[in-house]
Amino acid sequence: MAPSPPRRARAFTLVELLVVLAIIAVVVALVATAAGRVRASAMRARCITSMRSVGTFVSNHATTHEGRLPRSQHSAVANGEPPWILEFYASEFGAPIPPSSDPRWNEFVRARLRCPFDERDRDASKQRYSSYGLNVYFELSPAETGGPVYRTLSRVRLPGRTVLAGELDEGSLADHLMAHFWTQYGTPPEVAPDRHGATQGVLFADGHVADVPFAQTFQDNGSLDLWNPATAR
Repeated sequence: MAPSPPRRARAFTLVELLVVLAIIAVVVALVATAAGRVRASAMRARCITSMRSVGTFVSNHATTHEGRLPRSQHSAVANGEPPWILEFYASEFGAPIPPSSDPRWNEFVRARLRCPFDERDRDASKQRYSSYGLNVYFELSPAETGGPVYRTLSRVRLPGRTVLAGELDEGSLADHLMAHFWTQYGTPPEVAPDRHGATQGVLFADGHVADVPFAQTFQDNGSLDLWNPATAR
């Protein structure tokens, strides 16, 4: 009996090939989406870690300065003190205020003061600036607040609900947020409300950091203001 001829492998039809390609495309898209979410989650975690380091610096400063909080550019020079970021730098390196050419400064900003989502890293002229700003309420005078002042954390009634620092808008080159202007003059908040997608990092006066929508800390209709120590609830 003659042997049977070998069977020829059946070739894919065009429809079958298109189905396979479509499945591969879906799988690649799902993997890319998952990878993007993991990357974004890691970037948010890095931002929160950086903000916590700011909180640690502020707490240490208060401990060594009779409870007083550091000042920002808003009032530091007028009171004969260096702005908080320069004090933070000195606390890390044990060095005097760095010259603009000091390469350690940019590295310090990247390691301690930069949110990974901050687009200013794309602009070499803005890489020296912090992603974070202190809430200026903590250094305002009685004339600016209408009475109470909050130079020490002990004056803050609800530290776990009072914002100490937030994320600066990428157009800002300051080291603070003029939060009292938002209500007194209707000035648009100079924050980056959606830097993390729909949220931003917020450092509270008790040292904890939350990744929350800006609207959970401030409403321009006056119903919510966690930036003002007098109205935080």
